[in-house]
Amino acid sequence: MLPRKLIDIKTQKTFEVIKPYLKNRIIDIGAGNCLLAQTITNELKLDVQPIDIKNTNLTNLKVKIFDGQTIPFRNKFFDTSIMIFVLKYVEDKENFLKETRRVTKSRMIILEDAPLNTFEVIFKRLWDLFELKQLKFLVYKKPDEMKTFLTRKLHPKKIIFKRIKPLWSNFLNQYTYSLYVLDF
Repeated sequence: MLPRKLIDIKTQKTFEVIKPYLKNRIIDIGAGNCLLAQTITNELKLDVQPIDIKNTNLTNLKVKIFDGQTIPFRNKFFDTSIMIFVLKYVEDKENFLKETRRVTKSRMIILEDAPLNTFEVIFKRLWDLFELKQLKFLVYKKPDEMKTFLTRKLHPKKIIFKRIKPLWSNFLNQYTYSLYVLDF
């Protein structure tokens, strides 16, 4: 696990990146420590429901545990869904995204690792080894591949795509991120 100071820096930087796109009732899918959900709640006074497959919550928010496949809310219950560094862990991305779309009324925000070349993939795998304490070969899509995948599978009215520089700097974190904002 990362030191708390580094977690707080990462949370604040992530919040700054997604803040302009947040609106109304939000579901934070794969909320992890729930610090981002807490920051959104505190800073913007928005209603955020964190959900995850296990409880690693470090806040006073109530996290909803789910099976990782079926999101336990009715259709279009949330105005906005956010997935921050989640898709790389999902085996069946297509069905997971369709399920997320089902509970999302108008906007989906996705922030993912976006290694652009072999060197960045090696750095990312080293970081995963450090952070996750296991060498699990996660699947990273190149940014343009992910944008095409999201467009074909979810048919958004509009998609905003941005490359983001590293959220914090250290010798293992030199790759970029991709932000996708899908409006329906």
